[in-house]
Parts: sequence; structure tokens; C-alpha cells
Amino acid sequence: MQQEFGFEDLTFSIEAGIRMLQSQMDFIGMMWLEGEVSEFKVYRGVNWYFTLKDFDNVKVTLKCAMFQKHTKGSPRPNLGDRIQVKGRFQLKKGNLQFVIHKLQKLGAGGKHEKSLDELKQQLRKEGLFDDDRKRMLPKYPRCVGVVTSKESAALQDVLKVLQERLPTADYILSDTTTEGPQSANHILQAIQSLQQNATCEVIIVTRGGGSRESLMGFNDEQVTRAIANSPVPVVCAIGHETDYVLAELAADLRASTPTKAAMAVAKLSEQDIQLQMVQIRQRLQQVVRLRLQHQQELLAHLPIKAPQQLLDNQRQKLAHLQARIRQHIQHRISAQKSKVESLSQQLEALSPQHILNKGFSVTMADGQAITRASDVKKGMRLVIQLAEGSIEVEVVSPDKPPTEVQLSLFE
Repeated sequence: MQQEFGFEDLTFSIEAGIRMLQSQMDFIGMMWLEGEVSEFKVYRGVNWYFTLKDFDNVKVTLKCAMFQKHTKGSPRPNLGDRIQVKGRFQLKKGNLQFVIHKLQKLGAGGKHEKSLDELKQQLRKEGLFDDDRKRMLPKYPRCVGVVTSKESAALQDVLKVLQERLPTADYILSDTTTEGPQSANHILQAIQSLQQNATCEVIIVTRGGGSRESLMGFNDEQVTRAIANSPVPVVCAIGHETDYVLAELAADLRASTPTKAAMAVAKLSEQDIQLQMVQIRQRLQQVVRLRLQHQQELLAHLPIKAPQQLLDNQRQKLAHLQARIRQHIQHRISAQKSKVESLSQQLEALSPQHILNKGFSVTMADGQAITRASDVKKGMRLVIQLAEGSIEVEVVSPDKPPTEVQLSLFE
């Protein structure tokens, strides 16, 4: 490569560069390092693989390996232990690791581990991890919030499940970084953004697996409190199988992977709901059939006559009632008729015509009956009413004694 002064810098292949770096590490040789154990794993029961974390700067880590010939007789470290190790740097497939020959413990629990444990105990005493605070997830969420990186595989896993099981549901992504020095603040803002959205019915906080150091943003106190105090249920899936982060302890549900978190949220898919509806309909139809069958059996055992016989019986009852009504009416009519006849006879005996029929007559003047002879004067015209017909007469002798009056027919 030509430079401005005419000199040409040497260019090496990657393999040559790695060999040069390895030669420098071989030159350094064996050395002692100390740090805090993280992500301890045992392979085939004999080889140890773990991360050594700097005491003062948690971001500085080193991959370590200790093989069988050196692990025999060596104290096995635990997560958070402070240790000293003797070994040499090595490049394996381009990755830097420290191969340990000797290991000794300085003490259990580094300051980062102790600080995290103290925070965990404090939040536990406050009740943030209590089971009775955990809420049930909605059975049929129509809107799901997701807190993760938009570039992450975790997001694709979640969306795949949601789109398969709840294709008509909405989802809202709150994009955030999930590791790094500012991850806690970003995660907190992403969670709060979804909590302020009234449409979200459940929130999934997730990311893929990683080292304990890369998950520190999910051990942040403010993030943990935001999850515990969320107005809607929160599912956490941070992808760390062996050790829960504080966010998972505070969540309403912890899932081991993003896929399982989405499966928990979409526990009942739309296909499951449709299947349940079909099953319910079938059960209802079966219940109705059994009920009808039972009623038919009851009817078969009841002493119920044929419909035509029931109708004939009712007709006979109706005819009987009609006869009784007619008889009652006739009796009432006869009684009333007899009563009317008796009254008619009484009225007839008292009527003026009856008296006239006996030979009596009624003398009238100007429409008024004459009852005294003294009321008659000469020349008055009188009408004598007989049983049959009447006679008009004129008074001709009023000079006779008042009890005798002479009349003449009026011409």
C-alpha cells in the first residue's frame, strides 16, 4: 500500500496476522490473572469453560478454558467467585481465550455479584417478586406489545408465533437496544412507551441468550420496578436458562425463550377458539338430543290418552255444559214467566177496565172523573165510560137534590 512519503506498508493475510499475534502471546508465556467467575459450564464432566470478569470494569471479560489434566485436584469455582488463574493466551479459530493451568480461589462472590444479590433481596422484601402479585394473561389479546431490538432473531420468533396463532391481532414493537452501557435506560423507555399505549393488553420483554454481562440491563432496578408496576401483564423471556434476571422475577410470567413467550401470550389460537366453538356446539346439540329423548321417555310412561280421545272427552264435557246451561236458562225463563203472569193478574184485578167489566161506569167532565153529584151543573156535557164504549150526555136537571141528576143524551 503506497503512502504519501513513498514508502509501502506491508500487508499480511489474516492467517499471517493471527500467527504473529500468537507468537507474541507465546513470547509473553504464562501469567497470573484475577477476576470474577461468570457463565461457568462443564463439558463432558471434565473440561471447564467460563468467563472471567474484571473486578472493577464489568464490561471487560475474558473467555477461559481449563482442561481435564488441570481440573483434577483443582477447586471448582462457582458463579461470582473471585479467583486467580495461571495460564497463557491462545487464539482458537480466531477467537481469543485464556487456557488455565492452575486455579485458586480468593473468595466467594465478587462485588458485582454481591451488589446484584443485595438489590434482589431488597426488591424481594418489598414484595415485587411475590406470586400473589402475578396476574393472569388475557385469554384473547387483540394487541400485543413487544420490547426488543428490531434487528433481533427474538423478534422474528415472536412474530412468527403471533402471526400463526393470532393473525388478526395487532402488535406494537417498542425498539430498544438490549445490551451495552445504556441498555437499561433504553429498555426502561421502551417499556414505559408501551405502558402508556391504552391499546396494549399484554407486553413481551425479550431477547436472545447471552452472557450474564450482556443481560445486565435486565437486572436494572428501574427496569425491574417498571415491569412489576406495569398496568398490563408482562411476559419476560431473556433467554438465559440457568439464572433468572431481576426483570424475569418481577414479570407476571417468565418464559425460557422468545417463542415460548409468544406461545404463552397466544395460548389459545384463533383455530383453537374455532375448534372450541365447534365442540361447544356439538355438546349443546348432544344435550338437546338427550333432553328430548328423556322427555319422550317420560311421555311414553305417562297415562296420557290419544289426542282424538282427549278431544272427544272435551266435546262431551262441552255438550254436557251446554245442556246444563240450556236447562238453567229454561228454568229461569219459566220462573220469570210465572212471576210476570201473577203480576199481570194482580194488575188486571186492579185495572179500571176490570171494574167496568163488572157493570160499573166512569163519568168524566173535561177529562176529569166526576165523583160527587154536587160537582155537576145544568148544561154540563159529560162522558160516561162503559166497559165497552162511552156515552155523551148533558145535565138537564141540576135543580133536583144534589144526589140526583137528570141526564139526557147529547145529540
